This record gives sequence, structure tokens and C-alpha cells, in this order.
Amino acid sequence: MIEFELVVTIERYPLDEALRYALLAEKWGFDAIGVPDHFHPWSHKYGQSGFCWVWMGVAASKTKRIQVGSCVTAPIIRYHPAIVAQAFATLGYLFPGRIYLGVGTGEAMNELPLGFEWPPAPTRIEMLDEALTIIRLLWSRSRVTFNGKYWRLSKATVYTKPRGKVPIFVAGTGVKVARVAGRHCDAFITVPHLKVPLERVLGSLRRGAREAGRDPDSIKLVLHTMVSYDEDYDRALDATECWGAALLPAMYRYGVYDPLEMDEHAELVGREARAKKFIIVTDPDELISRVEGFIQQGFTRFQFNNSSPEPEKLIEVVGKRVIPYLKELYAE
Repeated sequence: MIEFELVVTIERYPLDEALRYALLAEKWGFDAIGVPDHFHPWSHKYGQSGFCWVWMGVAASKTKRIQVGSCVTAPIIRYHPAIVAQAFATLGYLFPGRIYLGVGTGEAMNELPLGFEWPPAPTRIEMLDEALTIIRLLWSRSRVTFNGKYWRLSKATVYTKPRGKVPIFVAGTGVKVARVAGRHCDAFITVPHLKVPLERVLGSLRRGAREAGRDPDSIKLVLHTMVSYDEDYDRALDATECWGAALLPAMYRYGVYDPLEMDEHAELVGREARAKKFIIVTDPDELISRVEGFIQQGFTRFQFNNSSPEPEKLIEVVGKRVIPYLKELYAE
């Protein structure tokens, strides 16, 4: 089954405006809403600073059908994994069957402003592995005692457990995090442009699943991509300016966390780079063609991070043209 998710960027749009996009997404047939979980935004010039978990609860209460999830939470530094387990158990109790927990290893901009250290990537991947073990234990057991490398629990209980399953989506772009994902996740989120071949990443995902005694084919493959739509190509491309910093490896490698500094670095990202990395379309058929290419690679869920100059346009176009066509074409 092919699924479509609108990423509602509350670090880019005012919270009430973002809620309007969520309601439109449900109206036009999207299956889910993904909500980024950031402390600092990617840009000072364009930035907002809504809190993901609170917004998720409001969005879920104002919608009726659509799934709502974090895209993504890092349960390793500013959040203790037990608190993540408690928060999403609460959401899963109040909105059974409509919540997912998306997790990843995070970005420095969410941790360094709060005085935390920023561990290297291998350490954060280890922390994520342990955090996911803790979350699963607290959702399924009571009086949990756990002695790990990074956290300890002593007779810990999340008394209000989720009603029904809260799927865990793990986001990653490399082979090490993919292997961890394979051990824990219900879905794996990645992006179109990887430093290593996609098949290597997916091979590591499958290996991790087999190591944990899980069926690799049960893991849903999710593609996260920036999409900007307008009939005017230049206008659609210009609207992605606010995400320039996200394309720079230095933002991740060197722990840049100040949005003012991010804007300075983003000026180095040309329009050509954004045109190459993001999906810039002027016609729904172009988007259909791009999505079909990803379907052939095995992806079945598509997270559209909407950066269109008029965000409502993309939501409506996808709802009218893209979703019905592709769901019928690839119906099981």
C-alpha cells in the first residue's frame, strides 16, 4: 500500500498556520502528518519554535482520521528515553492507532543551546539503540529495572500505556544507524541523496532485523524529501531558500547550532544545489513521475516536506492528482 505524509514544519510556519495545513492534509486524503521536533530552527530569518509533542496533541484532537507522528524526536540527550516513552504512551492512549514515534540521532542545534555536549555520531547511534530498548520495555512491561551503558532504570513503570500499537519509525542515512533501525523499527526513514549506495543501507537494515529475529520485509520504507510546487519554476525554487543550511555537511559535522550562523552558511548554497537535492515541480505529473521512480526502489510511504511558496497549492494538487492516481495504480 502506498502512503502519503505531509511534513508540517512547525520550525518554519506559525503554529496556527501549521494546524491549517494539517486539516487540509486530512481533507485532501493524506495518510499522515509528520511534525519535526526541534528546539532551534534551521533558519533565524524564517524560524519558528513550536514544541512538537504539544502541537501533535492539538493536531490529533482537531483531526479525525489522519495519523500524527514526530519527524523526528531524538530520545538521547535533552529527552530521557523514559520520558519519550511516557509522552508517546499518553498520545497513543488518547489517540489509539493514530500516533507514531519517529526517532533519530538528532542535530546539534537542539542540544548545544541547552548546555549539553554533542557526542560523535557513533556514540549517538549507540545511545539510540539503548533508548529504543528502554522505550519498548516501558511500553510492554512494569517495574522495569535496566542497567545500560547510558541509562539506568529502577523499578520504572509507565502506568498509562498506549491503547494499541505506537509504531516506531527510525530515520537515518548510513549503514550503522540502519542496522540499529533493523533491530527495532516498524519503518525506516531515509532521503533520496545518500553518501553510500541505497542498497548498502538497506542491506544493513535487513541484517539488523535478522539479528533480532525479525522479518526484514515487515519494515516499511519511508522516503523523506523536500518538495516545492508552483506553476512558476523559479518561484518554486526560490521558496526553498530557508532550507539551504540543511544541505551543508558542516551543520552536522561541526555542531553548528546558532540559527543566525546557519543563515550565514546557507548563503553559500546556490540555487543549483537546491534544485538538485530538492524536488522542484511545476506540474503534478512531474511529481508522479518522481514518486514512481522511488516506488521502484522499494519505498511505499512518502513524506513531503512542503516548501512551496503557497503551501496550500501543493496539498491540494497532491490530493487531487497524485494520491488518487498512485494509490489506484499501486493498489494491492
